[in-house]
Amino acid sequence: MQKSTVITLSLGAAVIMASIIGFELQKDRVVKETVPVANEAQKIVDFQKEVIPIVESAIKQEYANKPNLFPKQADYYYDNADVNSPKVVFITYQENAKEIRSVLKVLKERLGSKLVVRKGKVNPEILRNLYPKVADYVNSISDKNSSYSIGIDVPSERIMVRGQLSDKQAADIKQKYGEYVNVIVDDRNNIPVNR
Repeated sequence: MQKSTVITLSLGAAVIMASIIGFELQKDRVVKETVPVANEAQKIVDFQKEVIPIVESAIKQEYANKPNLFPKQADYYYDNADVNSPKVVFITYQENAKEIRSVLKVLKERLGSKLVVRKGKVNPEILRNLYPKVADYVNSISDKNSSYSIGIDVPSERIMVRGQLSDKQAADIKQKYGEYVNVIVDDRNNIPVNR
C-alpha cells in the first residue's frame, strides 16, 4: 500500500512539475510573441504623442475664430500602417484657402516627412450630414436582433456600414447611398467599425 502511494505521489508530483514547466515555457513564448506587438504599439503611441500637439496647435491657431471652417476645408488622420514610418495624413478639400495653406505650411515645417497631403474627393461635410440618414435607414431595414456598426472612415472618405445584413439589404444600402458608402456583410455579433 505504501509503495503504490509513493508511486502515485511521485507521478502526481511529476505531472505537477511538468505542468509548471510547460506553463513557464508557454509564458515565455507568449512574452516573446507579445514583445514585438508591444514595441509596435509603443512606437505608435510615441509618434502620436509627438505629432498630436503640433497638429492641434496649428489648427487651433488658424481656426480659433472660425471653428466651423476647418471641417469644410480639410480632414486628417494618423496612418499607422507602417509603424516604422507613421504619417499624419491631411485630406484637403479647399487647398487654396488661406487658412489651410497656413496650417499646412506650419505642419510641413514642424513635421517634415511625417506629413502627407492629398486632395480629397468627397467633402467630409457631405459625409457628416449623410451619416445620420444612413444610420436611420440601416436601422429601419435591419432585423431587431442584428448587430451592425456605422462610422465615417476618413481614409477612404466613405461611410462604413458593417453588419449582419442580407445581400439584399446590403445592395439596397449601396443603391440608396451609392459612392458614399462601403457595405460589408459580417455575421459576427458586436461588430467593430474597423476591420
